[in-house]
Amino acid sequence: IADLATNLGDYSLDAQKETFPEVDIQAIGSKTIEMVEMAMDAYADEDPDACFDIADRDDEVDEMCESASELVVRDLIERQDITEEDQIHATMQDVYRLLLTIRDLERVGDHAVNIAARTLYMVESDDALLY
Repeated sequence: IADLATNLGDYSLDAQKETFPEVDIQAIGSKTIEMVEMAMDAYADEDPDACFDIADRDDEVDEMCESASELVVRDLIERQDITEEDQIHATMQDVYRLLLTIRDLERVGDHAVNIAARTLYMVESDDALLY
């Protein structure tokens, strides 16, 4: 998670938020932070119910990430106003950075589920969330 957080920090320094303002990266990030906090609490409290809640939230984050990625790609395909090489390059850098941000946020959520899965196994010897 720390490596992904470092990547996300680097991406945010160079992000051009006005390129894709309709993509709510903040909402995805907030959800993943919640998941990590919930996973740590579930571990500390040995709470199996919270482990399943985290897995359910991961489905929401996955859907948010898929929608955001689709929106970026669809917008890129539909753009016809970018014709200059420097504009194309700058747009591609923004797209690349945004798609990596979405991917890394999704991976943070996956790591929260992994913590929950191991917690559930530790507490109840239940491997339902292990994959």
